[in-house]
Amino acid sequence: MLGQIRVEFIFGVAVFAILIFFITAQTNIFYSSVFTDSKTDALRARAIGIMRSLTETPGDPKDWQFLFDVNITKRVGLAESSLKLEPSKLNVLDRNCHLFDIYDVTYRIRAYNSTHRLLSCGLNRPQPPTVIITRYVLIGNDMGNITLELY
Repeated sequence: MLGQIRVEFIFGVAVFAILIFFITAQTNIFYSSVFTDSKTDALRARAIGIMRSLTETPGDPKDWQFLFDVNITKRVGLAESSLKLEPSKLNVLDRNCHLFDIYDVTYRIRAYNSTHRLLSCGLNRPQPPTVIITRYVLIGNDMGNITLELY
């Protein structure tokens, strides 16, 4: 019986190889989804910070909309007070969005009051954004919302 292999041994090796392949594939799928989720969560945290800065602070300097100098403007903020946006800042940013490199991420900001769009700033891409955050705010004396999309 030298040189002969039993069928049970071949079957056992095949089952073991299939099991190792399955475990390896599942581990790769798990870690790739964890990486994608952590990247999305980091972008979401960044978006929340940007949205808070836009809607809760007037910017630095506070009257940046009158200066028209992007070198002096350190931070763009749209708030007159917390969650009440100043319409003049929305208008200036809408007209001069290309001058301000607001954030070092690819973004799109849109603001609407109850009747129409007041601000559309940032890059329009055909692909869907990774993170979308919307906040309801006062714009002047009207209700409105502001949406931030990060890619």
